[in-house]
Amino acid sequence: TVYHHLSPLSISFPKFFLRFFCYILVASKCSILLDFDRLKNLLLCVMILRMTGAINRNRILQTQARLMRIRIVRRCITYFIKTLVMLVLVIGVCVISFIMCMRLANAYILVNEGMSLRAECILQDGEILDLTSYFTDECILNDNSLAVETYDGYTITGYDYRIALSDISVLPWNSTISLEVIEQCLNISGSANVDTASAEIPAWTPMRYRLTLSQIDSRWYISNLSVLEIDPDIEQPATPDPNLTPMPAPTPTPEPTAEVTP
Repeated sequence: TVYHHLSPLSISFPKFFLRFFCYILVASKCSILLDFDRLKNLLLCVMILRMTGAINRNRILQTQARLMRIRIVRRCITYFIKTLVMLVLVIGVCVISFIMCMRLANAYILVNEGMSLRAECILQDGEILDLTSYFTDECILNDNSLAVETYDGYTITGYDYRIALSDISVLPWNSTISLEVIEQCLNISGSANVDTASAEIPAWTPMRYRLTLSQIDSRWYISNLSVLEIDPDIEQPATPDPNLTPMPAPTPTPEPTAEVTP
């Protein structure tokens, strides 16, 4: 019964000795003989229990400190991993955007210069070999417009060539670019040759093309030119009519009046 009440976690030293002497008094009243050896053993057991409780408390505190350090380390590692993932994503998005913008710029320059040179070869009998800087050999051989002799009997001095790009498909992991082009040639001026039957210069037929650009040896070329539509509907930009444009009215100038003197 004595050991049942000796809790090392709930009893402090003053309270413990007070209760211990009370137990001795109660035991003496109940005619329980306690010799010196039994008392010594009892005190030794009490001290062992008290030391065990202190050791347990120290172990609990050490465990709590270790858990706190583990929690701090885990939070640091989680923050570092999240930051690293976000940084990698941002860098990846920037790299992909840069590659796409660079390819779009290359495609715009290549298509504009290449198609303009192609129109020059058709209208003004330019050198087809110059097209090899923009078109592949297979694309040049399969282009029927270069073989048509519509403007061979005319000397073209000027024209207004226009193209519009649309439906551009650019992927950074592909080596091809696909887009649509609408071309038209307006205001063709020139004169007919001596042996030409008709003096009127034929009009240019607008076309809608599907172009495929391929990267060959670190350079971009137009590898395919297929006709999608002949004479498509093209919205011409509205030009103001000078006859319908209101002209500003001049501001009347006040004339000085003579002062009347009495």
